[in-house]
Amino acid sequence: MDLLDYIERIGDGKIIYLNLEIDYRSISEPPNPSRVATSVYRGFDISDEFLEWPNSEAESANFSIPEQHSLPQVPSTSGSSSKSIFQPIADTLLIYFPDTFETISHNLLEMLCSSRSDNDIQCELIDLLGVELFELAGDILEKRNKIVYKIKSAQLAKTEEAKQTKAKDQFGSSILISRMKLHCQKDQGGHFKTHESVYVPPANKGDIEKINHVYIKDMDELGQKGFKGFEKLNTIQSINLKGEIMKDDFKIIYIAPMKALATEMTESFGKRLAPLGLKVKELTGDTQLSRNEVADTQMLVLTPEKWDVITRKSTSDNSLINVVRLLIIDEVHLLHDERGPVIETLVARTLRQVEMSQSGIRIVGLSATLPNYIDVARFLRVNPYKGMFYFDGRFRPVPLTQKFIGTRKAGNFRDNNTIMDNVCYDEVVDFVKRGHQVLVFVHTRNGTAKLGEAFCARASVLGQMDLFTPKDRDSSKYVQADKAIGLCRNRSQISPLFSRGFGIHHAGLCRQDRMLMERCFAEGHISVLFCTATLAWGVNLPAHAVVIRGTDVFDAEKGVFSDLGVLDVQQIFGRAGRPQFENEGHGIIITTRDKIDKYLTMLVHQNPIESNFYARLHDNLNAEVALGTVSTVDEGVEWLTYTYMYTRAIKNPMAYGIAYNAIESDPHLRDHFGNVIRNAAMQLDQNKMIRFDMATEYLNSTDLGRIASNFYVKYETIQLLNEAEKGIGLPVTFTAFMPDDMVIGLISMATEFANIKCREEEIGDLEELMNYGCMMNVRGGGLASVAGKVNVLLQSLISRSSTRNSALMSEQLYVQQNAGRLCRAMFEMVLKNGWSQAANAFLGIAKCIEKQMWMNQCSLRQFIQIINIPITWIEKIERKKAPVMENVFTLTFVIFRAWKLPLASNPSLIPSCKLKSLSLLHFFGMMQFMENLGSNRSS
Repeated sequence: MDLLDYIERIGDGKIIYLNLEIDYRSISEPPNPSRVATSVYRGFDISDEFLEWPNSEAESANFSIPEQHSLPQVPSTSGSSSKSIFQPIADTLLIYFPDTFETISHNLLEMLCSSRSDNDIQCELIDLLGVELFELAGDILEKRNKIVYKIKSAQLAKTEEAKQTKAKDQFGSSILISRMKLHCQKDQGGHFKTHESVYVPPANKGDIEKINHVYIKDMDELGQKGFKGFEKLNTIQSINLKGEIMKDDFKIIYIAPMKALATEMTESFGKRLAPLGLKVKELTGDTQLSRNEVADTQMLVLTPEKWDVITRKSTSDNSLINVVRLLIIDEVHLLHDERGPVIETLVARTLRQVEMSQSGIRIVGLSATLPNYIDVARFLRVNPYKGMFYFDGRFRPVPLTQKFIGTRKAGNFRDNNTIMDNVCYDEVVDFVKRGHQVLVFVHTRNGTAKLGEAFCARASVLGQMDLFTPKDRDSSKYVQADKAIGLCRNRSQISPLFSRGFGIHHAGLCRQDRMLMERCFAEGHISVLFCTATLAWGVNLPAHAVVIRGTDVFDAEKGVFSDLGVLDVQQIFGRAGRPQFENEGHGIIITTRDKIDKYLTMLVHQNPIESNFYARLHDNLNAEVALGTVSTVDEGVEWLTYTYMYTRAIKNPMAYGIAYNAIESDPHLRDHFGNVIRNAAMQLDQNKMIRFDMATEYLNSTDLGRIASNFYVKYETIQLLNEAEKGIGLPVTFTAFMPDDMVIGLISMATEFANIKCREEEIGDLEELMNYGCMMNVRGGGLASVAGKVNVLLQSLISRSSTRNSALMSEQLYVQQNAGRLCRAMFEMVLKNGWSQAANAFLGIAKCIEKQMWMNQCSLRQFIQIINIPITWIEKIERKKAPVMENVFTLTFVIFRAWKLPLASNPSLIPSCKLKSLSLLHFFGMMQFMENLGSNRSS
């Protein structure tokens, strides 16, 4: 049996038998997991012990392909592709040359591996094999390059395998085979009137402590600078320490799933790499870097979408992409998420670039919650014997104790929520009594404040409010934090809870308020922080325990509640007991009684993650066609073989709509994925994004497709624009004549805003924004529709109208980040169509979105964010209706007054724009004009 196949069958080596200890040494064949009856009872103790194969038994273990007649001197490989090349030749030679098989095979290999051309060896090959095997000789010559490549690859793999440090020496192997003992002991759970709990103790580290750690003092000068302040590397770092730093002519790309995590990683890597002279910069939708800044930076931290936009553009003159030497993908388990197709696209594009440019790019995937890591390793083209590392719970720096609580159903929904709140409070107060901080995760933004109020009410009833009240209320840090809370934008929600020792954290809060909450929690001013799952993605906080209150999550696409995914549970549990702050951690999940077994089973035996690449196939195919890497259907199929979808479809075809019998006739699924590419190409052709010739199967990009690719416009939005151009049942049209309100209405209907949801409690705030911030009619739908809500948010953004609703503020920022890009894309489209009036309208609205001002407003508004001009000054100018030249005079005065420049001693500092012919006397006269304007109280 092949080693990889064996590991895939047993996962990470943990086979569970009920009340039975499994010893692999007592069996000649590894157990078949399908025959293992797995069951979980309440109250069990789990202890891990590393399994080490003795030399004699390791030699007898069947970890290789069964012996067959094969070509000599060809190292054995586990791949089916190598077997399909060598074995038919060996079988034929064995039939025709049973006595001289070894000699014939040896001479054949020497001939193929020689430097002579095919023409030089074909006669000698026919003489060796005979005329009877003329067809075999031709087949061998045709496959000569593949055969030689397989021989050299197998020899290299065998050499590399011999260099690997075995697990029995220092657990340094990239693959760990472990076993798990289950002893049915005294029930460690609990039975209560309202709920039932199961206690899972932390994993036993066993011999992990015996691993020799690498001390910082023993490292080279660069290593000591990079790990300044540390005594030694942790276990995982010590195992992986191997490599060199090549500083010249390289770029490191770090893909972070969220902007908040990108900011944190930029700060962290920036501090670590600064002593080495390496610069780290963030490049996301919130930040912009000049060409020189990018050239001077060695490491860029980006979101997947941002790097996708950069790599979509032509690489002929793109020096940034050509100098990338390391691509790090954090949270690679997001392959199963709706954003997973972006990661698949980036990896496929990188791998194809490596093959075409013959330049080495190292790809590193990181994940703390990845069940089928072998599949992901194959997707990343990782050498499993050298580059794949799996670490189970024993390697966790902080042992984690897990607890599962299932509440019993009461009379109605409100009673069930009350029971769950009370159970959550009881668990939290137990940690607070011991002086620990707790993170409580809920699944709605409003739920954070509601649960905080419920905790306050219960603490008051039980007389336990003093447990949560900060003990350092008289300290200077707390006083400063209290003042900051009183001045924050969301103080109405935050301040009442903060004074009682509670805090809230969710994406609806502005960035400054979220960072303030994180700082207050880190400084110990908050005992319990109620948050949503956004906090679990990388923000490092000192939490001794995390509690997941409920597992019902609303699925907006399906319109129903679904269960919280096991990967999300593990990600949240990862916030407990962070190594920098704690020496132990506790993770508690509170759900209903009927779901507790499900989560126990999922955490013990996780299901593999699947691909969502089908959902974004049209967008990604269009991008590759526009880039020029896919020009035929065959090239499209070859491109798909680099995706994670292809890796999983081979192993689990039913999950991707492929019948199992199709594998027999099409083992590599080439025919199936050929049909997939053809169908997608025809749909793209119908929407004018590419041109697909069905006869020749050639794919060519169009102007519309290139614009959609460069501006990251979704396929569904292009569909919408084509329907609007035809005038098919839509409230807006896409024509050569476009009024401004029609332009905004069309932008508001884009699919990019589908994630924005309408909430009944926001209607009042939206009506207020519409009354004071909307200068045009709201087209596309009412306030209860997504398009109507986006329209109001977009117009109020241009008018600089603010709202006190934190959720609307967050969504308004999202609209701002996407509306300008979409408007520029539509401007390019109408420009290609030759629609002059529509082009002028889209360009005008794009400027309005970028500068946050309407076209008929004073042009000084666009400088508000640059030099902090008081809005009252600009409003006076607008009411005064001063001429354009007076506006220029006023602008110059405001600039110099804001910057406090010495005008008399530096006349050269006067702006040259439209003022070159003005004397200094005219300039001071302009200043006097502004003073008179400011003193005019009647204006």
